[in-house]
Amino acid sequence: MLEPLSAFSPTKSPLQAHNLKPKVFLVPTWCSNCKGVLVGSGFECSGPCKMRCHIGLGANQAEHCKAELLLKPCEECECSRVQGQYRFGDMTKQIFRNEHQKIKDLVVKEALKEQRGFGKFDKLKSYAEAIQDRWDPQMVKQYLLYGVLLSNIAIFILIYWLVLVIAWPAHGYERANLLGWLQAVSNFASLTLFEGVLAVALHLLLHQVLLYSELIHGFVREILQIDLRELQIDVQRASLAFSEVTFYALQIFGGMGILSVHTADDLGQIVRSYLELTLPNPPVDAIVGFYKKAAALCRQNVLLDGAGRVSYFSLRNLTRALRFALRLARRSHHATPAKQALAQGLAVGFATTLDSSSSKVVEDMIKEALGVLPSLPVQSAKAGTSSTAAVKMDPDQSWINVEGYWIKAGPQKIDTDGAHKDFVITDSVRRNLHNIARMLSGGRFPILLEGPTSAGKTSLVKFLAHLTGHEFVRINNHEHTDLQEYVGQYVSDPDTGQLVFQEGVLVRAARAGHWVVLDELNLAPSEVLEALNRLLDDNRELYIPDTGSTVKPHEEFMVFATQNPAGANYGGRKLLSRAFRNRFTEVFVSELPMEELAVVLHKRCQVPPSYVKVMLAVYQDLQSHRNQSAVFLGKQSFMTVRDLLRWGDRRPSSYLELAVEGWALLAERLRKDEEREVVRKSLQKHCSGVKSLQVDYAKDSFVLEAKARVTAKLKAGEQPPVGVGEVVWTPAFCRMVALIGRCVQSGEPALLVGETGGGKTMACQLISWALVEEGLPQRRLRTLNCHQQTETSDFIGSLRPVRGRDAVFNAICETAKKLEPELTSMDRGDASMVQTLDKLNTEVKAAARGMGNPKILGQALRSALAKNAFGSETDSEVPATKRPRLDASKAQGGLLTVATQLSSLCSDYDRIFEWADGALVEAMRCGGGFLVDEISLAEDSVLERLNSVLEPEHSLLLAEKPLTGRDLEVIRALPSFRLFATMNPGGDFGKRELSPALRNRFTEIWVDSIDFSTKEAEDLVASQLPWSQLARPMLNCVTWFNERVLHPLSIREVLAWSAFVHSTASTASTASTAGADSESFRKAVEMYLHGGCMTLVDSLGLGNQLVDTECIAKYQMETEDENSGGLTSAQKAILRYLLQQLETEVFEGLNDESRRLLRESFGADGFAWVKQHRRCVKENFLDFGGFKVSASQPDEDVDMDHSGAAEEFDFGAPAAACNVGPALRDLAECLASL
Repeated sequence: MLEPLSAFSPTKSPLQAHNLKPKVFLVPTWCSNCKGVLVGSGFECSGPCKMRCHIGLGANQAEHCKAELLLKPCEECECSRVQGQYRFGDMTKQIFRNEHQKIKDLVVKEALKEQRGFGKFDKLKSYAEAIQDRWDPQMVKQYLLYGVLLSNIAIFILIYWLVLVIAWPAHGYERANLLGWLQAVSNFASLTLFEGVLAVALHLLLHQVLLYSELIHGFVREILQIDLRELQIDVQRASLAFSEVTFYALQIFGGMGILSVHTADDLGQIVRSYLELTLPNPPVDAIVGFYKKAAALCRQNVLLDGAGRVSYFSLRNLTRALRFALRLARRSHHATPAKQALAQGLAVGFATTLDSSSSKVVEDMIKEALGVLPSLPVQSAKAGTSSTAAVKMDPDQSWINVEGYWIKAGPQKIDTDGAHKDFVITDSVRRNLHNIARMLSGGRFPILLEGPTSAGKTSLVKFLAHLTGHEFVRINNHEHTDLQEYVGQYVSDPDTGQLVFQEGVLVRAARAGHWVVLDELNLAPSEVLEALNRLLDDNRELYIPDTGSTVKPHEEFMVFATQNPAGANYGGRKLLSRAFRNRFTEVFVSELPMEELAVVLHKRCQVPPSYVKVMLAVYQDLQSHRNQSAVFLGKQSFMTVRDLLRWGDRRPSSYLELAVEGWALLAERLRKDEEREVVRKSLQKHCSGVKSLQVDYAKDSFVLEAKARVTAKLKAGEQPPVGVGEVVWTPAFCRMVALIGRCVQSGEPALLVGETGGGKTMACQLISWALVEEGLPQRRLRTLNCHQQTETSDFIGSLRPVRGRDAVFNAICETAKKLEPELTSMDRGDASMVQTLDKLNTEVKAAARGMGNPKILGQALRSALAKNAFGSETDSEVPATKRPRLDASKAQGGLLTVATQLSSLCSDYDRIFEWADGALVEAMRCGGGFLVDEISLAEDSVLERLNSVLEPEHSLLLAEKPLTGRDLEVIRALPSFRLFATMNPGGDFGKRELSPALRNRFTEIWVDSIDFSTKEAEDLVASQLPWSQLARPMLNCVTWFNERVLHPLSIREVLAWSAFVHSTASTASTASTAGADSESFRKAVEMYLHGGCMTLVDSLGLGNQLVDTECIAKYQMETEDENSGGLTSAQKAILRYLLQQLETEVFEGLNDESRRLLRESFGADGFAWVKQHRRCVKENFLDFGGFKVSASQPDEDVDMDHSGAAEEFDFGAPAAACNVGPALRDLAECLASL
């Protein structure tokens, strides 16, 4: 049974192997293991040591020892959790704990005295009850609060005296500021030292001691040097190496190797202890034989789980199976026969986690052992041909039968039709539903669902929760999940501003009995998951370190977990330890086969069977190309069941529409033409009548509707977002609008991926503005620009200080003035009520004069409302023993409304912090659009928090929002809510690609970069220029430049160039004296050259670098004088190319004189126009080649000819000209208006 650690430790352990036998202790005695009082049955060693203990057999059974607390460690466990820590909290809890400890100490002392018999413990119980009666918690708390009140009054008087004597004369504080400061300092939250578990426990069990940090090891070592028998250690040899145990730990702790139970006698003893009270002749030998045979098959690699791994069975599987059977057999409603309950329990414990072939082997073993096969119930077999679950309600609606298994109903309303609305039952889904329903019928053991993405894991749990009337709570895990997200943290109370502990989502759900899904479990850090061990095992309790309390969950509380398989196909997923997985009952959810996918598409999406056949044929065809291309990587491709469901939800009405929607969904996200061609050929092959799939997005219905809406809004005089009114409907922009419009119509989140300047954000703004109906401005598009420091609070909101307190106080005064007429006109029927309201009226008048305290006013209002209980009863209806109430008509006359409004305003004034919704939550509440710009810059830990918003139901759990009660606030978006996201491709300046799982939740759209050689690009640039013939030279110049740099320019820089020409050339032509077209064109060409220098020459070296050195020699200036300094050879090569464009046919409108003037204005270095500046004394400005700079303010008189600063500064110096020139160009739009 127990093996010494002499083979592993450097020194021989003083403990020897023990042969523990069960024994009934009629006389109270001490446990040799944990020093607790042995009462009733226990174990005693038959050897000479006569050791007695509570624990059973095996390491895990040590948890049943009578220790005061079981502490679960993690790698980040701090010493303060054991020793004690300072935290904010109510000191009364510590006093209650100390008094409770004293009571237990007295009971132990009495136990030592009463050694004469077991029946004497009745006297101990009466002693304990007497002590409990004398210890009144309310009285303790009352006296404690009296003491706190007196101490606070003393502190307040001391602070007031100090401020009055010292601060007031020195700084002259106003009375209102002083009172506000005194109120703030008198309500501070004090830090209190709360004792740790080591200080309050008589006996402490350190579970998984090797996971503790060295800090805790050192602290425990100091304690153990005093008394080596105060602690007991539980070490699991199966999962932890003894080489990790430090030498000092082996010297301190008495090592004891605990082997697993494997002998038939020991196993039979365990089985008999569970079943002998329920079954008169339990089949002990049959169950033991089944367990030993199943364990042997696992060691022989015969039994495999659903993921193809070798299965592992431990005593936890056996004991859970026995407890499951006992619960089925003992329950008062719909009890199961004993043998059938045993068969189902063994099937749950051993067959559920296996694949189909291994599960069949285990079921045959169960039938051989018990003579009963846990087969599908008759009613489920009959329902197997339908697409709905077999459901039957109990007459009192407290139990519901799902697939033949009775499950206790929850408190929520059960709507079987609503649950089946978007959930289709197929054969494989029915098998998983059957297994989960069977597990839920006999226990609340944690269930882990593992399978590929979009296999329906979360949907299955949600369906069962709605079917049984339980609240469904989803917690999204990520790589940076913190334990505080589960158990809670200290937050600022919105009303008082003090730090209070707010329980986390998991704790609230545990108290309320909700069903919780830990989504993406293997994404969370291992130290966070290890902290949940106590909740996942049979003890079902959760320890909160910050409060020192232990939460016992509701009996209906249930934990589910979902995850994708760990491996290269799912980034970031970790392989969970065998010990942690063994705490769950695992269910492997595989992909739906093709025949079941056809049923889902037909039933859920209402797609005709002929269309379903085409969709599945395309799906299989694209999977067959996985060996030639990485576009659709077979079953691991990005084309999952979600894509098929999106395709079906778009409801095509013809084969042509089916092909177009498939092209828009599957091909338009691909980034290579050859990959798109694969999709095109597959659609043309399987869609009947579609020979040539060519989509003209310019004539698309979504584009035409968007154009009509935008035109109508512009004609109506509505102000569009910046740039929307000047949109050019190029083919590429029409394509984006058409694809986004399909996502909007189907309610899908759209992800636009493309290079910068492609119009992604503009398309989202245009569609959102076109969709906003008249009179609903709150549905406008809200935009969040992501960056590397983006936090979750930027999306969902956070606490912030209350703003606009002066406005609230003014509203209080105005509302108080409305209350006085109502009070004076009220009948004087009840003297006490009138007296109370008259006192309230005095407070109202004081507040109206600005001399009162809104907090006192609010308290008086709430007191008056509570005492008089304004209601709908009249005086005649109220008994004489009750206080008369106001008549209903008088209450409706305005008194109750005004008083309630005034009380609400006073509460708002008292509030220090308030919750402010983030942009995402605002958009969900208002039903508007939400744009996540540069989404790839945010961390995965932030984006994974939004998984539930990306699902079709668009819901979000606000776990971070402080709540006065324990209800969880779930935001469900309005039907008009739409989500957009934009990003650049990965690999450029910290940009990265999103994870496959996250990308799969979006409908991805690839936005191609604009080809500057196309007519589309020329039309786009020409629309921004005063002279359209300048568009082609501009694009040619940018194309030439992009061929020679590492980081090419985008259309955004080209449009900035054209905007520069448009703003400066139009102003120059207006100010010109000639007014001829030739002169205005010359001015436009001059600004064109300036814009080219600004875009290409001035920016060179700030990220763009020439890589083709031959272009420098080819376009370098022929002569270089001493004044050409300041420009590098590369910059002069670009300037040379710009000036050579004057000789092309595009500039044939310029005469020779104009060309000569332009060359002279730029010169060899490009800044001759700076050196040739002129001073206009009369107009009081400097003229730099058309760029005018005001010399002074209009009301100042400055002599331009004798300005000392102008005479001392030489603009003709090469370095000065090189610095002044780019600055003048950058300020061109401002300078052109002078």
